[in-house]
Amino acid sequence: GHASPGSHNYLKASSSVFNPGTAGGFTIEFWARRDFADLDTVGVIVSFGDYGTLTSGDLMWIGFDRNDRVRLGIPSPGGETTLDVAPADLNWHHWAFTYDGTTEEVRAYRDANLVFTEPSVPASTWAWDDVSGSLTIGNSDGRDYLTGLSGAVNNLRLWHTALTAEAIQNAMDKVQFGATTGLVFE
Repeated sequence: GHASPGSHNYLKASSSVFNPGTAGGFTIEFWARRDFADLDTVGVIVSFGDYGTLTSGDLMWIGFDRNDRVRLGIPSPGGETTLDVAPADLNWHHWAFTYDGTTEEVRAYRDANLVFTEPSVPASTWAWDDVSGSLTIGNSDGRDYLTGLSGAVNNLRLWHTALTAEAIQNAMDKVQFGATTGLVFE
């Protein structure tokens, strides 16, 4: 699907669409760009869950920050862990974020190139299972510093498997038709 939330419009889907805590791994991939830099807050590209209390660890998000970086906010016991993933610009880029439950690694790819690895992230220390609520594209049901995206998102795909770099490269410019193993949302 395509969302152009320049005026802070956004799309919201049911909580049954995707829960990163229900699989041994996952991939979140999409094309995105932002309209301008120097945001005062984080312009959210995609988020999962609903904001409860700051300590409930129930919101996972990916967005552009005011320091020209892409950030990943992951729920953790007692709050949230934020990972600065990679520099961002105003161009379209394909982004893929993976979590492999076997290797316990979080990885981020920009245009199918690995740009970030956070090794040894055991699921037991990350509150993946606490993520519940809606999938929101272009905004979040979140914290004060998370706002709507001034930009665009295209071809969001959610997988209940950690795709390899080769699989990301092969799929990033293609639309997946029919049943594709591990694909839960496109």
